[in-house]
Amino acid sequence: MLIKKIASLVLVICLAVLPCACAKTPAYALDVAGAEISQEVYACFMDNVVLNPEKFGLSATPDEKAVKAKTEALCKEYVAVNTILNDLGAPLGDAEKAAVASAVIGLWNLFSTHYESLGITKQTLTKIETNKAAKDTLLLYYYDKDGSRAVGEDETRAYFNENYISFRSINGYLTKTDENGNTVKLTDEKAQALTSKLQSLAVQIADGKSFEDASKEFAENQGITAGSTGFKLLEKKVNSYPEGFFEQVAQLTTGEPGIIAIDNYIFLVIKREVSLSEEDYFNSRKECLRALRGAELEQMIADAAAGYEVASNERVTTRIYEKIISLKQG
Repeated sequence: MLIKKIASLVLVICLAVLPCACAKTPAYALDVAGAEISQEVYACFMDNVVLNPEKFGLSATPDEKAVKAKTEALCKEYVAVNTILNDLGAPLGDAEKAAVASAVIGLWNLFSTHYESLGITKQTLTKIETNKAAKDTLLLYYYDKDGSRAVGEDETRAYFNENYISFRSINGYLTKTDENGNTVKLTDEKAQALTSKLQSLAVQIADGKSFEDASKEFAENQGITAGSTGFKLLEKKVNSYPEGFFEQVAQLTTGEPGIIAIDNYIFLVIKREVSLSEEDYFNSRKECLRALRGAELEQMIADAAAGYEVASNERVTTRIYEKIISLKQG
């Protein structure tokens, strides 16, 4: 009887252990030069391609073959960046790590349901964002002051001075929202009154009125909350202001108030000499390096990725593609 009990116990233990012993690691999606790309990482890249095909140089409605080819190229670059960084022994800096954490929190808060439907975890999203940040680490490693391919300070400052402006503004809008929620233009009378008010404030600022007081007066006149009166830094290629705004501000005399009217906007602007702000230059230096040498770095990564052999697990990649398309359509 005792032997039977022991035998039964052993059988129970074996049955409990066998499923664990037989459990397999999920099949990889790609093998890139010996580096296995997980289904999650592959799905993350493919999802981006399917949702924004034109951003990746594809047509608005790419076929499965084109989507898979672009996803494979992104995975090869992913491996290339990680490999180069590892070979250099150049860890992410504190700023890059903070940027990664912030990006992941933001993306997960907005799209966690979507990611989870594809089996993408927060940890995998962190891997993807870390890989993106690694490009910044490589940029600084090669092209910053002490880098092996350092960009000269004169070249960096020249780019900064030519492609950034520093200004502060009081913003007026030549439109309003009607009772139906539609944006409509102001009447000619109201548009002229708004313009005249800003022109009057420009004269007063030139005569000694503080910019802060002018902003407060304008807000009270318009029945709105006063905006920020601090100086802003704007890069030429950034389109957060109407087209032509950068060029018109650049033409203003430094320190003198000017009026700029573009489309449905009118601005009272004071420009500051951008080269005088060391803080602005320091904070923008990485973007300057990216503009000056970013294409060279991307080519370096592409060249490394081009030499990788790739083996695709077609069953897995097709299943992921079909899942993403299904979610997009449904």
